[in-house]
Amino acid sequence: MKRLSRSAAVAAGLALLAACSSDDGPATLTEGVYHSMKFGEPAALGPVDGSEGQEGVVFTVAEPGQPPACNYGDASLRIRVDVTTGSDPYYVNQLEGLFLGDSFAVERDSGYVSPAQTNTSCGSGLLGTEFETNEKYTLDIDLDATFDSGALVLTSPRVPDSGWKWEF
Repeated sequence: MKRLSRSAAVAAGLALLAACSSDDGPATLTEGVYHSMKFGEPAALGPVDGSEGQEGVVFTVAEPGQPPACNYGDASLRIRVDVTTGSDPYYVNQLEGLFLGDSFAVERDSGYVSPAQTNTSCGSGLLGTEFETNEKYTLDIDLDATFDSGALVLTSPRVPDSGWKWEF
């Protein structure tokens, strides 16, 4: 079995990163890839160029803040997500599974990853939201997470080992 030299492995890794990064539009899901994002930068589910009559969903995640005081759960992180849905219901239907449940995690600087459950009891405005095609939404999502610094990770429930990561 032939092994790559360290420099060849680094070059291959950089080529993969370059292939996954694009200034052409939002970071869309790619199996096995977590896109490194900046808060406020657009991300997408599905195609957003309108090709073949399909249009996906575009969303941005704002810098996290503190949620209002609440007597239920351990909500310690609030993120605002602006969502613009497209014309394809296939991608619109993925939104509820994306923002509810265990799709969020916090990766600490040490590399330790802990789940960040969505807290729906303190007025986060997510529970009961029915997403429709060709609409705009602003969601305040409260997460039960403890953190000092690290990264907010959002994993796709439908595309294996893929999602987005925002450093904070």
